[in-house]
Amino acid sequence: MHKPVISIRDKLFSLILPVVLFSVGVTLLLNILFIQRAQRRIADERTGLTEEQISIDLEIRHMTISAILISGGGGILLYVVLFLSLEKNIIKPIENLLKSTRRIADDKDFQTRVPPTGENEIGQLIVTFNEMSGELARYYRDLEASNQELARFAYVVSHDLQEPLRTVGCFVERLAQHYEGKTDEKAEQYIHYAVEGVTRMQKIIQGLLDYSKLQGQADTTMSVDSREALEEALLNLQEKISAAQGRIEYDPKALPKVLFDYNQLMRVWQNLIANAIRFRGDKPPVVKIEVQEKGDEFIFAVSDNGIGIEPHHQERIFGLFQRLDGQDDSAGAGIGLAISKRLIERHGGEIWLQSQAGQGSTFYFSAYKGDIKDDRNQEKS
Repeated sequence: MHKPVISIRDKLFSLILPVVLFSVGVTLLLNILFIQRAQRRIADERTGLTEEQISIDLEIRHMTISAILISGGGGILLYVVLFLSLEKNIIKPIENLLKSTRRIADDKDFQTRVPPTGENEIGQLIVTFNEMSGELARYYRDLEASNQELARFAYVVSHDLQEPLRTVGCFVERLAQHYEGKTDEKAEQYIHYAVEGVTRMQKIIQGLLDYSKLQGQADTTMSVDSREALEEALLNLQEKISAAQGRIEYDPKALPKVLFDYNQLMRVWQNLIANAIRFRGDKPPVVKIEVQEKGDEFIFAVSDNGIGIEPHHQERIFGLFQRLDGQDDSAGAGIGLAISKRLIERHGGEIWLQSQAGQGSTFYFSAYKGDIKDDRNQEKS
């Protein structure tokens, strides 16, 4: 998304037009005043001027008026020539440069090039820009290939690890059942640790699979109703909310439309609310959802009355497999916030946190308004 840009052409036109109109107006005004004065002097017999003097006076004034008209017309012509020159040599190249820059930033169109204009500074800037576009295209292709290879590697590894891990988990559970009550306390503790370790590893592998799938996931960004996405997420979490005796508070009429992929927005809601329920305190969880308008974005806030987070932990919780110290295995694999961050950022938004230990947390995330017209479509048309 881009904020409206004031055209250089419009700016110059707004500066030149008043000057041109002023010059024409002054010229016409002086013309009228000179003619009226000459006519009065001819009609006024008290001037004492001879006919020859009057004729000379009129001729001088006519020459003055002609000079003024010529200078005014020349000024207008000069302004037109100046404007056309600026249009050709400065305005048009800069507009082409701006459009190409946006195509690279928004559409990843690294094949775009700006037509060269000459050997001046703007021409050299365009040449440098075209060279930079070629380098960016190469770097982007390498990065895409590397990311895809990494995603495939993560998927294959995590997928291949699941089967032997299930086998290990199955035999550890059988071992625990077979020797239940037949071993000492220390042996039972070791078996319990083994079962917990397998469960933890299964969650990590599943989280790695979920995260790697985001790379190839289709992104159908459009104007979606954030309320509908939220209510679908609440429907998916209904069992957890009821089990925790939780309450979700929000104003359905206040939730706006945003530019997002519907399923991905629903997943963001689901991750943030599930996080608030999971890390509740002694009281039943209360989650409040609010929204504020800021420029061309909406800022959503998801607040809870849970255990809160220490300030020195608040940055790292958005990383992969990051869990707070002291969390047990029921806290999950530490993947939900990382996925939410990635989904929000791929739609041009941000996510951040305000929290104090023991006083709950508030997660904020931004999303573009759903009624914003994308100026890229206007440029292409």
